[in-house]
Amino acid sequence: MQSFVVREPHLILVGSNSIEVRHTPTGRLLQVIEGKEIRLMQAVPKEQGPILIARRGKTDDQNGMSSDQLVELVPTAPLESSDNGFVWEEWGT
Repeated sequence: MQSFVVREPHLILVGSNSIEVRHTPTGRLLQVIEGKEIRLMQAVPKEQGPILIARRGKTDDQNGMSSDQLVELVPTAPLESSDNGFVWEEWGT
């Protein structure tokens, strides 16, 4: 891993091919985000702005230069299932 950001309760480790999100108190791995040529662009205190990541894009321009994607990391939450255990009721059998 090349860089990191602490946003309690998470530790975000940024490497060239992946981002790991870990629970700070336990070190437990919560999520892995894969990519190519990932770089931490901006990490400011939570009150002052987002965490910005750049990664290699999927397309090249007419001169062969590869594109970059600029991505903001935002917290996500798991989907909650309905009472019968199905996330999408119409798909239940």
